[in-house]
Amino acid sequence: MNSHTNVQPIQPHDLQGSDPVHHQQSASHEEMQSQHRTTHPNNLPQVQPLNMLTSQNNSSNLVGTDTHDTPTLPLPKQNKTTWTNVQYKKRPRDTTGNDKAATKQPKLNNYWLNQPPLTNENKYAILMEEGSEETQSKTQQIAPRAPSIYVAGVQNIHPLNELLLKIADDFELKVLQGNQVKIQPKTSEKYSTIIKALAEKHTEFHTYQPKENRSFQVVLRGLHYSTNTQDIKTEIENLGHTVVNIFNIKQSRTNIPLPLFFIDLKQNLNNKEIYSTETLHYTKVTFEPPRPKRAIPQCTKCQRYGHTQAYCFHTSRCVKCAGNHHTKQCSRQEKTDAVKCVLCDGNHPANYKGCSVYTELQMKSFPPLRRRPEEKYPQSLPPPPHNKTPAPSYAAALKSPPSLPLPADQRTKQHNMYQQLPQPSQTVLP
Repeated sequence: MNSHTNVQPIQPHDLQGSDPVHHQQSASHEEMQSQHRTTHPNNLPQVQPLNMLTSQNNSSNLVGTDTHDTPTLPLPKQNKTTWTNVQYKKRPRDTTGNDKAATKQPKLNNYWLNQPPLTNENKYAILMEEGSEETQSKTQQIAPRAPSIYVAGVQNIHPLNELLLKIADDFELKVLQGNQVKIQPKTSEKYSTIIKALAEKHTEFHTYQPKENRSFQVVLRGLHYSTNTQDIKTEIENLGHTVVNIFNIKQSRTNIPLPLFFIDLKQNLNNKEIYSTETLHYTKVTFEPPRPKRAIPQCTKCQRYGHTQAYCFHTSRCVKCAGNHHTKQCSRQEKTDAVKCVLCDGNHPANYKGCSVYTELQMKSFPPLRRRPEEKYPQSLPPPPHNKTPAPSYAAALKSPPSLPLPADQRTKQHNMYQQLPQPSQTVLP
């Protein structure tokens, strides 16, 4: 059969005349569809029943075939289907009247074994509170420790204890060598009270500057030595710091000014921020902490080591004659050899760096690197004596007369001596 032949599909209404059963089924089907369109609330799209799909499939199978060759098959018998509307009902909520009786066993609130445990106050609750005192205290600076007080010449400690108990009850004592007692106050207020009471009693003691009164020291490197110090002070104060003192550093031996400045800043929380400054007065600079000194401080009032004159309450002693007066009040204003050390009674002034007292303190404060004792190392043997005569030079050999051959009798004598020497044994191998 030619594939290009136009064949029209057979419609269901074409089969009405040939099959009365199919005509009746089609009429009932159309009536059911019209009733469904009018009665359905949502007017859903038309849904074809299974027998209609079967008839359509049968009709579609006829496409492309000859009608006179294939007989018309009757449609299967169709059962009537009915559509019912289902109304959506929301589940009603439970009302007070519909509450069911509780089925659980009621709790015994008054039972002594059923009482909840006693809960203490949450110790971490303060961490969750905004603006709490503990959170604010973190930003505050921690109170520094009060400096120690060293009292000398204590032969009877009972009067000292009675005095301290009257003025301050928060302190510690430590007995040191040489009739010396160390007093450690707990607070700065007690420190000031003890200092004032000891000074009124004319007590021999010394102390140190409180940490809150100390300045923050830095070294400015890279700025020309001829720069005005007032301009440097203004530039640093614009950075948020307070300058207490500033001066140029000079070379110790030649007294030549160096591109270094020593600066004292007032204690503040932002003192260490100055180390991040890289430019000052249009110049590339660096701020560094001062290098620690190896020299031990010496008081110019009592000539003792370990503290300074500003916080010394000892009796004045002269650096020249060891008298009980200040060095400025000494009658020996000119240089003389008749001097006496108040520390070691030596023939030198008390500030002499070769003094035995200073040398011992220096070795104790800055000990050298450890070395093994010398006796563990064997001493090297001395070189052997050089008895060999040196060989004559080329010029001396030319100047000396040539050596003559030995006489015949001496040659015979040497030959006989050689013959008398023991000869090595010669063994013959087999």
